Amino acid sequence: MALQTCPDCEHQVSDLARDCPECGRPFVLGPEFCPYCEKPTAKKVQGVFGWEGLITIVLLCLGIIPGAIYYFDVSRYPYCTTCKRRIRKR
Repeated sequence: MALQTCPDCEHQVSDLARDCPECGRPFVLGPEFCPYCEKPTAKKVQGVFGWEGLITIVLLCLGIIPGAIYYFDVSRYPYCTTCKRRIRKR
């Protein structure tokens, strides 16, 4: 924890502070703060393409691609409305 000088009032302020306690000037640079516990966060927030996003995309592809193949494969064969079966040609 180091001290920095406020550019407006020249007051010494902690580098963890969000704003100057004397003049209220907000500090843009510095660590991000958690909105719940008010402590500085240790790492940046990952976007959609972190490990969770990658796993989600892979699982979606594993479900969508076979489903599309099945749908287009089955739709080639006519459907009997009486016995509710697909009629496959031999």
